[in-house]
Amino acid sequence: IIEELDAPGEWIMDRKRESIYFIPRNSKSVNEIVVSLNPKPLVACRNVSNVVFKELEFCFGRSSGISISGGSSVLISHCAVNNMGTAGIVINGGTNHRIDACTVTSTGNEGIIISGGERIALVPSFHRIENSSIMRFGRWTRSYAPGILVSGVGVTMSHNEIGNAPHSALILSGNDHVIEYNNIHDVCSETIDAGAIYMGRDLTARGITIRYNRFYNIATDAVKKGEVDVSAIYLDDFFSGVTITGNIFYHVKRGVEIGCGRDNVVRNNIFVHCFPAIHFSKRGWNGKSDWRFDDLEGPVLKKLYAVPFQNELWKLKYPTLGNILTDEFGVPKENIAADNVSADCDFIRSFPEATEGLLRVERNVNKQIPGQYRTEETIIGYLNKNIPESFHAIPEKKIAVSRNDDLRKEYNKMVKPVKRIQ
Repeated sequence: IIEELDAPGEWIMDRKRESIYFIPRNSKSVNEIVVSLNPKPLVACRNVSNVVFKELEFCFGRSSGISISGGSSVLISHCAVNNMGTAGIVINGGTNHRIDACTVTSTGNEGIIISGGERIALVPSFHRIENSSIMRFGRWTRSYAPGILVSGVGVTMSHNEIGNAPHSALILSGNDHVIEYNNIHDVCSETIDAGAIYMGRDLTARGITIRYNRFYNIATDAVKKGEVDVSAIYLDDFFSGVTITGNIFYHVKRGVEIGCGRDNVVRNNIFVHCFPAIHFSKRGWNGKSDWRFDDLEGPVLKKLYAVPFQNELWKLKYPTLGNILTDEFGVPKENIAADNVSADCDFIRSFPEATEGLLRVERNVNKQIPGQYRTEETIIGYLNKNIPESFHAIPEKKIAVSRNDDLRKEYNKMVKPVKRIQ
């Protein structure tokens, strides 16, 4: 009832009068009120190629800002996409589409949904998302509406900033994706059993590389409430074949969660203020029946039989996958945690039965931080310089949106694009 409307940020809809009444959060800053009635994407492209969208602003729609289906070589450059009801940008299929130097912010659901390539034949899409800022997504759907939702084969996400959201920054499925040089922060603020980067329940979605990213302030609100089940990288329910290398984890509850998959490698990372840096969980370790494996319609077996994992192409690409049904099926094995540096961390938590055949732990170093190093920048700088021989310095200055001066100047000019589309 309208009489209950008495605080900033509250609103009420009167359907009979087709009116909305609300109290602004900050009445002094309100100079424009927009209500969209458009239920379709602002721009929709189907099977188009070699098209460029540049220096445009897409805003105030009930659906997505830009939708691309099929086609090839569409470039979205120096655009702003904001205040959309669902996702900001949707790329479904096609090849070689690229999002470059864009801002995507304040979306109801995902920031970007992107898929492409051919999983059966393992043909990559060559899609790229780079030099972009993806912030404040999941405003309406508070979970499983990440900054980037990825599927298919061969998508690269590079030099982006992703943050300020209640659930995951990225959720992935498919094969051979690359996540590199990104700043990922202030996500999973309202959720538990979650990860800033999340993937799970698929033994076939292999070849994913997560390298040279910075994770910080992950799940800080959940941590304050005493919840602990949040990770920077979460390989849930037997997810396998992921390489995690050269990343910086700073002030996150868990650095990496290995949910008992196979062939996962965690190497050459820096962990600071993580509890623990790596968690290796117990599910499936003794080969006993598990609902994930017994049910032919369950997620693991259903996804396994959905691809030709035993044909020559797949066996050549992922050698240990072809005989997985006869090689202690369900037992996590051949995981590696090596050459990592940690400070102010419980480095690894596992279970007593986790023998070397399941998880090999070697050449990891726990460092003490001298008192004069108090900020993230100085601590990471110290650790990067005082490293063991087996550790390779992380190119920390290359992480985040490209520092190329010419690109940066163009990017800053793009703050107020030439033309608004709504």
